Amino acid sequence: MENNGLDTEQVTDVVQPDKPQLTRRQKAKRQCLRNLGLVVLAVTALNAAVTSAMISLQAPAIVSFDMKATIDQFTEQAIDRELKEDELGLLTNRFTYSLNKALMDYQQRHSALILVKPAVVSGVPDITTEIQGDISHHMTQWP
Repeated sequence: MENNGLDTEQVTDVVQPDKPQLTRRQKAKRQCLRNLGLVVLAVTALNAAVTSAMISLQAPAIVSFDMKATIDQFTEQAIDRELKEDELGLLTNRFTYSLNKALMDYQQRHSALILVKPAVVSGVPDITTEIQGDISHHMTQWP
C-alpha cells in the first residue's frame, strides 16, 4: 500500500521552520534592550505624572470680581452721606486703600488670579460679596 501522507521529517519542517538559534550574547542583548525600554517607559510615565501634579498644584484659581458694581455702590453710599469735598476725598482714599488691600489679601490667601467681571464669560466663581465684606471691614479699621 502506498503512503500518501507526510512523513515525520516533512511535518516538523512545516510546523517549525528552521530558525537560527540565538547565541547567549544575542539573548543577553535582547534582554538588555527590553529592560532599557521598560526603564525609559517607566521614567517617562513618572516624569509625566510629576509634571502634571506640579502644574495642577501651582495653577492659580481663577475668580471674578465686579469692580464696577462695587465702585457704584460706594459712590451711592458716599453721595447719600452728603460729605464735604475734603471729607469725600479722605473717604475715597480710604475706600481705594481698602479695595486694594482686600484684593491683595484674597489673591495671596487663595493663590488666585482675579479678573474683572466683564472679562469673564462664565464658569468661574464670583467673589464680589466676599471682597465687599473685606472692604467694609478694612474701612472700619482705618487708622
